Amino acid sequence: MNKKLNRNKIYALCVLGLFCLSYLSGQHSSNFIHLSSKLDNRNIKVTHTVQDSLGFVWLAHAEGISKYDGYNFEFTPKESIFREDTSSDELKKIFRDAKGVIWALSMNGQISYLEKNGRFLSIDQSIKGFQKKHKVTIVNEDNGVIWFTSDKGSIYSYDHSKGIVDSITTIPGHSLGLNEVNSLVVRKSDQLIVSTYRGPLYIYYLATKRLETLEVPYDYTLADQNLLLLDKKNRLWIGSSYVGHGIMVYDFDKESFVQDDIINEQWRSQLNELFISMYCDVNGIIWLGTDGNGLYRLDTESGELTIYKHNHLNGFSLSTNTVIGINEDLKNNLWVLTNYGDINILRNKNNQINYHSGGIKGSPARVLSSYRANDGTLWIGTDGDGITKVATNGDEVQFFQNSAQNKGFYIHSINEDINGNIWIGTYKNGLWVYNTRNGRFSKLPLSNSKNNMVLDVRFIFKDSKGRLWVTTDMGIYLFSERNKLLARFENGTAGLVGSISQSVVEDSSGTVWLAYNGGGLFRFNEDGFDISKSYFTRYQHVNDALISNKNYDIWSMAASNADAIWLVMVSGELIKFNISDQQVEKIKINGTYGNTIFRSVILENQDDLWLGSTTGIWHINVRDSISRVFQKIDGLQDDSFMQRSAHFGRDGNIYFGGLNGVSYFKPNQIKKEETVAKLFIEDIEILNQPAINVIPEQITEGVEKLDYLELDHDQSSFAFRFLAIDNVLFSNYNYAYRLRGFNDNWIDSEKERLATYTNIPPGNYVFEVKASTGNGEWDIKEASVAISILRPFWRSNLAQIIYLFLIVGLLYGTVIWIRLRNRVIADELEHKHERELYALKMDFFAKMSHEIQTPLTLILIPLENMLQRAMKSGNVLLQQRLKLISNNANRLSRIVFELTSLRDKELEKLVLRAVEHNIVADLTEISSSFEEQAIFKGINFKCSYPSEELKMWYDKDKMEHIFFNLLSNAFKFTPKGGTILLDVIVEDWDRNVKISVTDSGPGIPNEELKNIFQLFYQADSGKQKMGTGIGLALTKELVDLHHGKIDVKSDPVKGTCFSVSFPIDKNKNESVQKELTLEEAIMEVEEVEYELKEENTGTSSAKLAKTILVVEDNYELQISLKDIFNDYYNVLLAENGEEGYALALEHNPDLIISDIMMPKLDGIEMSKMLQKNELTTHIPIILLTAKKAAKNKILGLRAGAVEYINKPFNINELVLKVNNIITRSDRLIMKYKNDLITTPQNGGSRSQDEVFLENLVRLVENQISNPDFKTENLAQDLNMSYSAIYRKFQGLTGKKIVDFVRTMRLKKAAVLISDCNYSVSEAAFLVGFNDPKYFSKCFKKEFGKSPRKLKGKVDHISGI
Repeated sequence: MNKKLNRNKIYALCVLGLFCLSYLSGQHSSNFIHLSSKLDNRNIKVTHTVQDSLGFVWLAHAEGISKYDGYNFEFTPKESIFREDTSSDELKKIFRDAKGVIWALSMNGQISYLEKNGRFLSIDQSIKGFQKKHKVTIVNEDNGVIWFTSDKGSIYSYDHSKGIVDSITTIPGHSLGLNEVNSLVVRKSDQLIVSTYRGPLYIYYLATKRLETLEVPYDYTLADQNLLLLDKKNRLWIGSSYVGHGIMVYDFDKESFVQDDIINEQWRSQLNELFISMYCDVNGIIWLGTDGNGLYRLDTESGELTIYKHNHLNGFSLSTNTVIGINEDLKNNLWVLTNYGDINILRNKNNQINYHSGGIKGSPARVLSSYRANDGTLWIGTDGDGITKVATNGDEVQFFQNSAQNKGFYIHSINEDINGNIWIGTYKNGLWVYNTRNGRFSKLPLSNSKNNMVLDVRFIFKDSKGRLWVTTDMGIYLFSERNKLLARFENGTAGLVGSISQSVVEDSSGTVWLAYNGGGLFRFNEDGFDISKSYFTRYQHVNDALISNKNYDIWSMAASNADAIWLVMVSGELIKFNISDQQVEKIKINGTYGNTIFRSVILENQDDLWLGSTTGIWHINVRDSISRVFQKIDGLQDDSFMQRSAHFGRDGNIYFGGLNGVSYFKPNQIKKEETVAKLFIEDIEILNQPAINVIPEQITEGVEKLDYLELDHDQSSFAFRFLAIDNVLFSNYNYAYRLRGFNDNWIDSEKERLATYTNIPPGNYVFEVKASTGNGEWDIKEASVAISILRPFWRSNLAQIIYLFLIVGLLYGTVIWIRLRNRVIADELEHKHERELYALKMDFFAKMSHEIQTPLTLILIPLENMLQRAMKSGNVLLQQRLKLISNNANRLSRIVFELTSLRDKELEKLVLRAVEHNIVADLTEISSSFEEQAIFKGINFKCSYPSEELKMWYDKDKMEHIFFNLLSNAFKFTPKGGTILLDVIVEDWDRNVKISVTDSGPGIPNEELKNIFQLFYQADSGKQKMGTGIGLALTKELVDLHHGKIDVKSDPVKGTCFSVSFPIDKNKNESVQKELTLEEAIMEVEEVEYELKEENTGTSSAKLAKTILVVEDNYELQISLKDIFNDYYNVLLAENGEEGYALALEHNPDLIISDIMMPKLDGIEMSKMLQKNELTTHIPIILLTAKKAAKNKILGLRAGAVEYINKPFNINELVLKVNNIITRSDRLIMKYKNDLITTPQNGGSRSQDEVFLENLVRLVENQISNPDFKTENLAQDLNMSYSAIYRKFQGLTGKKIVDFVRTMRLKKAAVLISDCNYSVSEAAFLVGFNDPKYFSKCFKKEFGKSPRKLKGKVDHISGI
């Protein structure tokens, strides 16, 4: 009984083992290509993919759509896809209809499609208002018809080509009251199959409009969502979101569920999963995406299930186990989308190419060697991870792998002896042998004659006699077929030269050949009696100069039956060595890439070679010189293969070890993947903007189909991005382009795929681009775009016609212009003459004003004294006569004022200086000057004023001129016995004062009234009276200047009335607003770049000993001023500024009175020179002038004058100002002296500053004759840094120390020249000047005169 139980247990364990074995075999470690999808350097979760007809793959994610072209991702945000607000929306699905149109659906039910020009449009463009009425939840396509379902269960069909939408039906609500559709498929264009949320499945027959319920063998209320899929036989596959439901398959022909008939029993339990995606590929294979259990592949014909899962040891496995989307591209590659992982692409497998990862459990490894044993076992040697044994049933065992305790072996070579034992050569671990009977490895120790152990076994070769050749770092070891060591040939013996052999071959005659690093090729000459006495013959495949170069070491060899040996060198070159004549031939292979490096060679037969390289596996037919390359696109795991890692297996397969495993195939079965790459323009930019934004009218069919481009002349900068695409996974193409008509030479673009052109001239061009698969030939059809850059209008044919007319018109116009120019030149000469006359007139006015004011001053100066004496004597008649003289002199002064004002008016310099005055008092004073004339002529002169004083703002001088002129005209034209009225009226309502002057003269004719205020205009009566024509014109200007109005009314019988109206207070701020103010005058003066010096107060002697210098070009005024001041001061006279400056330097006067306008040097310039000279800068200056403008006054004051007095001046005013200035200077000196006397002294103690200055002066005096003395030398003597000395001295004295030393030297020189009678040169050298000329220049600049004129005049050099 117990035996039976044990037997049952054993049976159960076997069943369980078989089940586990079947489960494990169901898990497949196929090689996925991983594509990382990122947006702004962050990973995004792609939910759907679709490939368009051009080959671009469109990837849907929450933020929008990314277009993948094999190189880059081009992102389109959801805001550019859908019309409505997308802030709370996401992209839900994209798909392609039967006509190739890409559609996009959002979570909120918006749907858009891709136009040919590359822009998305809302479906509302075709169906007005559809989006507002319906929220689309499900969309599908069948034979060009788009099927929609809404959130209310309604189903619609839409024909996009016609823009017609039809309402099909509405799904009824079920027991839960819900009718939300969550999946829809269309079967045979007649049946709509719909699954609902926790509700039944419905079948709607389009022909009969009948709705039926499909009964399912499970509780559908448990599933939130059902997935529907039709396979190639139109059977319905139902995947449920409820785990227990599994996969159901409904056969419509049998009207039953047939999943048990399709799926093998051993896999059914695996299908009780939560499925979230399903797909049927082109071969009818069903792919099922699970929530956490990987990807299922179900073969509907065999019922076999293959499961793909994530393996952390295998970088080529599924990235995560939750599969949310599955689709297929045009090359039938499967795109698998996982949650939180990369895009996984399972290539459409080339069934002729097999692959092993090199490690166990699918872990990829770098393969250095491989060997297919006689028993079918595959041995794979890795680079540092040991050796993997793969049994015929797929079992994998790994030996010598890398671990925490032991470092993994590097397996260089594998071979098999006649007993089936496996020999492996390792790097640093010697030679090992695997015993197939006990399944264990044992080390076979090797050593040289010096007992040095062999560590590096590089190659193991079995010859036709079954002997094993083991190449090592110590030499060659030859073992018999019984594993007995027959011979040992150490390096450097038996004719061997080099360090180690990496390859051994045997030719058709049985001769063994070895390749030695640093030695070349060696033939084995076997001794038939004693093999140990055999030797090697050396053949050099390169010359002696290159044999030691490592690039010419031989990596791999293959011997053919045609007495040739094929060599692959480290440099990657292929060489053919002819055994018969020992000639070396370098093989040039057509179609190889420029970066191809061959690493191994296998001989299939006499004509066919297979080579592993860095760019794939190459097949070369040496007879026909035909080459092919097999790469990843053809089904290989990788394009790069390892050196020597190749062998021809006993099973007929050729094995090549690569970076990620070993690929093997039967050479007569492998087929090259035919590529039909299409080359087209992917994108165009114009002026750094997409062409669709610049020329949308030309991109209606998309950039890819554009064959002609028309650009304006200002669009001559553009760029083309081009693309060749076939299998989007392998975009490995080379490109070249040119712009024919601009540059006919082809430009290699390599991988950039961008051609940029700037400022291309107008004309016709053709942009051409060509591409190559990399085999050295441009084997992809060219693409081209014709470009026409239009000429600007000014270069068009019409423009040229216009230019012709313009040239003719220009010639005609030139003739007319020459005539006009001659006329203009004549007019210009005339105008120039007028301007010169005008300038002379203005200059004449200025000079006349000065010339008249000076005699007037001479008249008025004694006249004031005479009037005073006449008043004291009581002589009334004399007073009247003198008063008459004074009035006429003042009248003459006013005439000069008219001339000056007229000049100012012409030069637009007439300004108002308004001050508040009593107008009644001023008018009374003006009218009083006419009383004597009224009495003399018997004129009744009446004045009417307000009873109280009237304060107004006006310019007193100009107001005086206005009414002197009006009253003068009235008295001039009023006959004896006539009447003149002066009337002042206050107009309170306008805050104005109206002043009228009325006479009883002959009047002015009406036709002349409008002209009387024009300059130089005279009425007939005025001409008779000898007028100037200036008075009334200037009067009107002065009235306007006061913001007033002047009006005239005249009657030939009654006479003339001039009425003048002034505002009372409008001119209050006029001195600030319109007059040339002090600040403005200063700014104007600054324009002449005059620099004002600081005032320095000089010293003076007693009053009677004071000296005054008078500088005046008028002799009479000189005498007059001398007479005035001679009793009080010593008076010096000078005729011009130059003479005055010389006298000032010589006599150092206490005050200078100077005219401004003088010959040679005017008063302003003289004042500047006096201020610049330290000897005269203290002298006060009073300027006398006829120029009354504020600008002239400011110029004088800025030049150093302390007073500015206008001519004619009041002599008392001048005397008082002179006296006050001199007295003020005396008082300042007296105060200084009193302060010295009264201020107590500090006990004779001196401050540190005084001590500092005394020490500094003493040091300078000691070095004054040293020409090499520098101020920097003072630092050491004063125990201070030079910068500190410089700052302290300048702070105490206000002078630079360099200027101080120069002044001391110059003053010392002045004493030597004047008192000691030294010559200028001697004095210069005695005070440290090496150059007398430079000394004289400095001396004159300092003292204002040459040192040669200093004899006996040193006392005038102050401060010595």
